[in-house]
Amino acid sequence: MLLVYLVFIIANICSIKSHDWGYTDENGPNNWPGLCKNGKRQSPINIETDNTLKDDLGSLKFLHYDYAFTGILTNTGHNASEVPLIVQYVVIRGDLLKTMGWPVGAVIAQACHASTAVTHMFYNDPHTQKYLADLDNMHKIVLEATDESKLTDLHSKLSEAEIDHKLWIEQPENIPTCLVCKPYPKSEISKFFKKFKLFK
Repeated sequence: MLLVYLVFIIANICSIKSHDWGYTDENGPNNWPGLCKNGKRQSPINIETDNTLKDDLGSLKFLHYDYAFTGILTNTGHNASEVPLIVQYVVIRGDLLKTMGWPVGAVIAQACHASTAVTHMFYNDPHTQKYLADLDNMHKIVLEATDESKLTDLHSKLSEAEIDHKLWIEQPENIPTCLVCKPYPKSEISKFFKKFKLFK
């Protein structure tokens, strides 16, 4: 455990100023901080080309090249970092259409009401702001709750876990029709929605 902790500390020491390192002038190897300058097994590495041996290592082999992930890669100038995908979960009662005979437009309006309300309620939240900063690339996941009890159970679980959301109560009927979470990184909240299927 101590070894893991020390490795974590060393990794962080070298990464604290990762945006400041380079290979020339004031950002060159002579000015790298701490272990980044003196260590033997870390990044960055100062390759002194006058002291290198050339060898044919063969062609590159790409491992896990086809690995799929949900997220966005950002070029930091020194490496690529994964930015979590921000999504908004929308859960609508399917029985409104299937057994209660609501018009399609009225059901869609429930999702619109709840989405608008939760965006207003949590407008200043950093995830909401990030979500709204790229309006042409918003990600919504629209799921079906088969009936009122499934929707209210989800509401209870999210409330207990302190996940910000809006349960829309349609008036004058006074019934819960839709639930929408504020934007979150998908990895943080997807576990709450695994039992729900896409709304069709």
